Amino acid sequence: MQLDDLDLYTGGLAEVPTDGAVVGPTFACLIGRQMFYYKTGDRYWYENDIPPSSFTREQLNELRKVSLARVLCDNVRTIDFVQPNVFLEADPFLNALMPCGDSAPSASGGGGGGGGGEPVANTVIPRLNLNAWATASPRFIVPDNMLLDAIERAKRDVGHIKEREWNLFQTGQTAHPKSPIGSAYGFMRPKQQSVEISNTSRVLQYASR
Repeated sequence: MQLDDLDLYTGGLAEVPTDGAVVGPTFACLIGRQMFYYKTGDRYWYENDIPPSSFTREQLNELRKVSLARVLCDNVRTIDFVQPNVFLEADPFLNALMPCGDSAPSASGGGGGGGGGEPVANTVIPRLNLNAWATASPRFIVPDNMLLDAIERAKRDVGHIKEREWNLFQTGQTAHPKSPIGSAYGFMRPKQQSVEISNTSRVLQYASR
Protein backbone atom coordinates (compact mmCIF):
# COMPACT_ATOMS: atom_id res chain seq x y z
CA MET A 1 0.00 0.00 0.00
CA GLN A 2 1.34 3.40 -1.00
CA LEU A 3 0.75 6.79 0.62
CA ASP A 4 -1.28 7.94 -2.41
CA ASP A 5 -3.74 5.10 -1.79
CA LEU A 6 -4.57 6.37 1.71
CA ASP A 7 -7.82 8.28 2.17
CA LEU A 8 -7.27 11.85 3.38
CA TYR A 9 -9.85 11.70 6.16
CA THR A 10 -8.71 8.30 7.41
CA GLY A 11 -5.07 9.31 7.29
CA GLY A 12 -5.79 12.57 9.11
CA LEU A 13 -7.55 10.76 11.91
CA ALA A 14 -4.64 8.35 12.23
CA GLU A 15 -2.06 11.09 12.72
CA VAL A 16 -0.58 11.84 16.12
CA PRO A 17 -1.96 15.16 17.42
CA THR A 18 0.43 18.08 17.43
CA ASP A 19 1.41 19.78 20.69
CA GLY A 20 -1.58 21.51 22.27
CA ALA A 21 -4.03 20.28 19.63
CA VAL A 22 -6.49 17.44 19.12
CA VAL A 23 -5.66 16.95 15.41
CA GLY A 24 -2.51 16.06 13.54
CA PRO A 25 -0.45 18.28 11.22
CA THR A 26 -2.58 17.62 8.11
CA PHE A 27 -5.90 18.61 9.65
CA ALA A 28 -4.19 21.45 11.55
CA CYS A 29 -2.93 22.83 8.25
CA LEU A 30 -6.31 22.50 6.53
CA ILE A 31 -8.25 24.06 9.41
CA GLY A 32 -5.69 26.85 9.80
CA ARG A 33 -5.77 27.76 6.10
CA GLN A 34 -9.57 27.66 6.06
CA MET A 35 -9.82 29.99 9.04
CA PHE A 36 -7.24 32.29 7.45
CA TYR A 37 -9.31 32.51 4.28
CA TYR A 38 -12.46 33.10 6.32
CA LYS A 39 -10.80 36.04 8.07
CA THR A 40 -9.07 37.68 5.14
CA GLY A 41 -12.04 37.18 2.85
CA ASP A 42 -14.52 38.81 5.24
CA ARG A 43 -14.74 42.54 4.59
CA TYR A 44 -16.34 42.99 8.02
CA TRP A 45 -13.43 41.39 9.88
CA TYR A 46 -12.16 44.11 12.19
CA GLU A 47 -8.47 43.61 11.34
CA ASN A 48 -8.91 44.01 7.58
CA ASP A 49 -7.75 47.40 6.33
CA ILE A 50 -10.71 48.14 4.07
CA PRO A 51 -11.88 51.80 4.26
CA PRO A 52 -14.07 53.42 5.37
CA SER A 53 -14.90 50.97 8.16
CA SER A 54 -11.33 49.95 9.00
CA PHE A 55 -9.72 50.76 12.35
CA THR A 56 -6.49 52.68 12.78
CA ARG A 57 -3.40 50.98 14.22
CA GLU A 58 -3.95 52.70 17.58
CA GLN A 59 -7.58 51.54 17.67
CA LEU A 60 -6.58 47.95 16.85
CA ASN A 61 -4.01 48.00 19.66
CA GLU A 62 -6.74 49.01 22.10
CA LEU A 63 -9.18 46.39 20.80
CA ARG A 64 -6.58 43.65 21.19
CA LYS A 65 -6.20 44.52 24.86
CA VAL A 66 -9.80 43.60 25.60
CA SER A 67 -10.42 40.13 27.02
CA LEU A 68 -13.57 38.26 28.00
CA ALA A 69 -12.62 38.95 31.61
CA ARG A 70 -12.83 42.70 30.90
CA VAL A 71 -16.16 42.26 29.12
CA LEU A 72 -17.56 40.47 32.18
CA CYS A 73 -16.14 43.09 34.54
CA ASP A 74 -17.76 45.92 32.58
CA ASN A 75 -21.17 44.28 32.17
CA VAL A 76 -21.81 42.11 35.24
CA ARG A 77 -22.49 44.36 38.19
CA THR A 78 -22.35 41.62 40.81
CA ILE A 79 -18.67 40.71 40.40
CA ASP A 80 -15.64 42.65 41.62
CA PHE A 81 -13.02 39.96 40.97
CA VAL A 82 -12.47 37.57 38.07
CA GLN A 83 -9.69 35.29 36.86
CA PRO A 84 -7.87 36.61 33.75
CA ASN A 85 -8.57 33.40 31.81
CA VAL A 86 -12.28 33.00 32.47
CA PHE A 87 -12.51 29.70 30.59
CA LEU A 88 -10.30 28.06 33.21
CA GLU A 89 -11.06 27.57 36.89
CA ALA A 90 -9.52 30.14 39.20
CA ASP A 91 -6.18 29.04 40.65
CA PRO A 92 -4.25 31.02 43.30
CA PHE A 93 -0.97 30.49 41.43
CA LEU A 94 -1.75 30.10 37.73
CA ASN A 95 -5.09 31.92 37.28
CA ALA A 96 -5.70 33.95 40.42
CA LEU A 97 -8.72 36.19 40.91
CA MET A 98 -7.95 39.80 40.01
CA PRO A 99 -9.87 43.00 40.76
CA CYS A 100 -11.98 44.40 37.97
CA GLY A 101 -11.26 48.01 38.86
CA ASP A 102 -8.08 50.03 38.98
CA SER A 103 -5.82 49.70 42.00
CA ALA A 104 -5.91 52.30 44.74
CA PRO A 105 -3.05 54.85 44.74
CA SER A 106 -0.07 53.85 46.84
CA ALA A 107 0.66 55.69 50.06
CA SER A 108 4.15 56.59 48.83
CA GLY A 109 3.02 57.87 45.45
CA GLY A 110 2.39 61.46 44.56
CA GLY A 111 4.99 62.83 46.90
CA GLY A 112 4.31 62.71 50.56
CA GLY A 113 2.15 59.76 51.52
CA GLY A 114 -1.50 59.69 52.38
CA GLY A 115 -2.43 57.88 49.18
CA GLY A 116 -3.33 61.04 47.31
CA GLY A 117 -1.90 59.95 43.96
CA GLU A 118 -3.67 58.82 40.82
CA PRO A 119 -5.19 55.32 40.72
CA VAL A 120 -2.91 52.69 39.22
CA ALA A 121 -4.28 51.33 35.93
CA ASN A 122 -5.25 47.66 35.85
CA THR A 123 -2.62 45.97 33.70
CA VAL A 124 -3.82 42.40 34.26
CA ILE A 125 -7.36 43.06 32.99
CA PRO A 126 -6.82 46.28 31.02
CA ARG A 127 -9.59 48.62 29.99
CA LEU A 128 -10.38 49.89 26.51
CA ASN A 129 -9.00 53.39 26.06
CA LEU A 130 -11.50 55.27 23.88
CA ASN A 131 -9.11 58.17 23.34
CA ALA A 132 -7.93 56.34 20.22
CA TRP A 133 -11.33 57.14 18.67
CA ALA A 134 -11.25 60.83 19.57
CA THR A 135 -10.70 63.39 16.84
CA ALA A 136 -8.46 66.29 17.77
CA SER A 137 -9.91 68.53 15.08
CA PRO A 138 -13.32 67.50 13.69
CA ARG A 139 -13.76 67.96 9.96
CA PHE A 140 -16.85 70.05 10.47
CA ILE A 141 -18.93 71.48 13.29
CA VAL A 142 -22.71 71.31 13.03
CA PRO A 143 -24.41 74.44 14.46
CA ASP A 144 -26.87 73.85 17.28
CA ASN A 145 -29.75 75.51 15.43
CA MET A 146 -29.20 73.14 12.47
CA LEU A 147 -29.43 70.13 14.78
CA LEU A 148 -32.62 71.45 16.39
CA ASP A 149 -34.18 72.13 12.98
CA ALA A 150 -33.29 68.62 11.79
CA ILE A 151 -34.86 67.04 14.88
CA GLU A 152 -38.02 69.13 14.58
CA ARG A 153 -38.33 68.23 10.89
CA ALA A 154 -37.84 64.56 11.75
CA LYS A 155 -40.54 64.75 14.43
CA ARG A 156 -42.96 66.18 11.87
CA ASP A 157 -42.12 63.42 9.38
CA VAL A 158 -42.65 60.73 11.99
CA GLY A 159 -45.90 62.41 13.02
CA HIS A 160 -47.14 62.23 9.42
CA ILE A 161 -46.34 58.51 9.30
CA LYS A 162 -48.17 57.84 12.56
CA GLU A 163 -51.14 59.87 11.30
CA ARG A 164 -51.34 57.80 8.10
CA GLU A 165 -51.16 54.59 10.15
CA TRP A 166 -53.98 55.82 12.39
CA ASN A 167 -56.12 56.76 9.38
CA LEU A 168 -55.64 53.26 7.96
CA PHE A 169 -56.76 51.80 11.27
CA GLN A 170 -59.80 54.09 11.47
CA THR A 171 -60.92 53.26 7.94
CA GLY A 172 -60.58 49.51 8.47
CA GLN A 173 -57.72 49.05 6.02
CA THR A 174 -55.67 47.02 8.45
CA ALA A 175 -55.78 43.30 9.20
CA HIS A 176 -58.87 42.13 11.04
CA PRO A 177 -58.14 41.32 14.70
CA LYS A 178 -59.50 37.78 14.25
CA SER A 179 -57.57 37.10 11.05
CA PRO A 180 -54.30 35.13 11.15
CA ILE A 181 -52.25 38.30 10.64
CA GLY A 182 -54.27 40.19 13.25
CA SER A 183 -53.92 37.35 15.74
CA ALA A 184 -50.18 37.20 15.15
CA TYR A 185 -49.92 40.94 15.72
CA GLY A 186 -51.87 40.59 18.96
CA PHE A 187 -49.36 38.08 20.27
CA MET A 188 -46.41 40.23 19.17
CA ARG A 189 -47.75 43.58 20.32
CA PRO A 190 -44.79 45.60 21.61
CA LYS A 191 -44.58 47.03 25.09
CA GLN A 192 -44.84 50.76 25.65
CA GLN A 193 -41.11 51.02 26.31
CA SER A 194 -40.36 49.32 22.99
CA VAL A 195 -42.71 51.70 21.18
CA GLU A 196 -40.95 54.72 22.71
CA ILE A 197 -37.54 53.37 21.69
CA SER A 198 -38.83 52.72 18.17
CA ASN A 199 -40.24 56.23 17.86
CA THR A 200 -36.95 57.73 19.06
CA SER A 201 -35.06 55.62 16.51
CA ARG A 202 -37.37 56.85 13.78
CA VAL A 203 -36.74 60.46 14.73
CA LEU A 204 -32.97 59.96 14.70
CA GLN A 205 -33.23 58.14 11.37
CA TYR A 206 -35.12 60.96 9.70
CA ALA A 207 -32.97 63.64 11.35
CA SER A 208 -29.79 62.14 9.90
CA ARG A 209 -31.02 61.89 6.31
